Amino acid sequence: MGFDDEMAEFKTLQEQEQKKHLTPGCVWATVKEVDWDNKTMTAVGIEDELEYFNVQLGLGSWYRKPVVDSKVMLGVPGLQGEASFLIECEAFEEGIYVSGDSTFIIKEEGFVMQQQNENLRKIISDYHTEFGKLCDEINKIVVSIGTTPNVAAITLIKEKVTGNIDTRLKQVLKEN
Repeated sequence: MGFDDEMAEFKTLQEQEQKKHLTPGCVWATVKEVDWDNKTMTAVGIEDELEYFNVQLGLGSWYRKPVVDSKVMLGVPGLQGEASFLIECEAFEEGIYVSGDSTFIIKEEGFVMQQQNENLRKIISDYHTEFGKLCDEINKIVVSIGTTPNVAAITLIKEKVTGNIDTRLKQVLKEN
């Protein structure tokens, strides 16, 4: 092996060593595990197989819980792998939008919409309950002259609102 060959090999080895110390701005990775309570995860780089620990799942207003073994794109600022954060994911189990006192949660089983201590599903469910009570009171009305309320029709409407519609609502909106 001549001097030129040795220099070429040295240059190749030096470039390989430098690549180990440079972290790109964006990295494709696979989710290894998720700590949803702390809103962090561990991921493994697809190309370099480096592990990224304590990857932030959001930065304050939008958090996603990616599915384990799914692909994600990570932001890795500068050379600081410990400051990594989730940019995008191909699949997530749960997502949380936060804006001040308002929260919108997306889950496979439905949605949760809250504003301070109020929950949209609870408000609508309470409305359905009170509507049912109103129907019950209307059914008690007895008219001595003229037409009395159609109790069967009112009962049917009540059952539709407090039963069928409320059940459909509970399939989409969750309390928590």
